[in-house]
Amino acid sequence: MNTGLVSIRYAKALLQTGIEKKELAEVFYNQANNFFLILNESKEFDDFIKNPVIKKSQKKQTVRHIFSSFHEILLNFIEVIIDNQREKLITDIFRDFLDMYRKYAGIKNITVYTAISFDNKYKNRT
Repeated sequence: MNTGLVSIRYAKALLQTGIEKKELAEVFYNQANNFFLILNESKEFDDFIKNPVIKKSQKKQTVRHIFSSFHEILLNFIEVIIDNQREKLITDIFRDFLDMYRKYAGIKNITVYTAISFDNKYKNRT
């Protein structure tokens, strides 16, 4: 099975859930972005999630502990990924979700080059 298609299906399911519950789409995006950043910045956490030897229950318990502030639906979504043994695709799933949400919301990434230093208060301004 094409792993790209699998990750896209999971990402699309999460996006559709967020869209159906309009107020949750942006919440999912912000929390998924945090989760994605931690996966990319913490090799230890990434290795832990993707390690096939570690029990599913331990992974789920750890995720619930670390991300206790996340919406219940998003936590359940991560648990489904773990239950279905798709942990190896988790980075791709969240990357695809973030890309899909940006397209849905009309969010564009830009790069700004300046001759002088850019004030921090403007860097993440929308």
